[in-house]
Amino acid sequence: DMADFTGLEEQDWIIDQLLTISPRVVETSAPDDVQLEHTSDGTIKPYIVVTFQTPFASASGRSIAGGEQAQPHVMPFMVFAFAGDPKTARRLGAKIRVLLVGKRPSDTAGDIKVEGGGQYDRADNDSRPSRYGSGSFCKVNVGLGLPE
Repeated sequence: DMADFTGLEEQDWIIDQLLTISPRVVETSAPDDVQLEHTSDGTIKPYIVVTFQTPFASASGRSIAGGEQAQPHVMPFMVFAFAGDPKTARRLGAKIRVLLVGKRPSDTAGDIKVEGGGQYDRADNDSRPSRYGSGSFCKVNVGLGLPE
């Protein structure tokens, strides 16, 4: 069975892993669209947003003559931890990195790497306090080990 470079198997694995540390994992490119859940004291419940980008051909270490399918593809993705206070967001962000970095999401994928990230706050739509985010920019090679 030939490995593919869609990244879909790896995306499913990443989401399944994130669900082990938070019941609220959202797959979206627009965190603002999330319907935020609040605790009884009005702060938002922590949640994770993951955004996958389409894998693109790497062309490294293989002949481009082999065509698109004959080379590894890079799948960038972003994972954001959101919470009602900066400490919780930072800690959830760190948990995510420990969970994912260095892991192989499939037999035909490389290790997940973090390329960067940071922390920021984002105002809520109503009068409640801001939500705080801790983001990681990651990448993983997919479609490795294809037949020569």
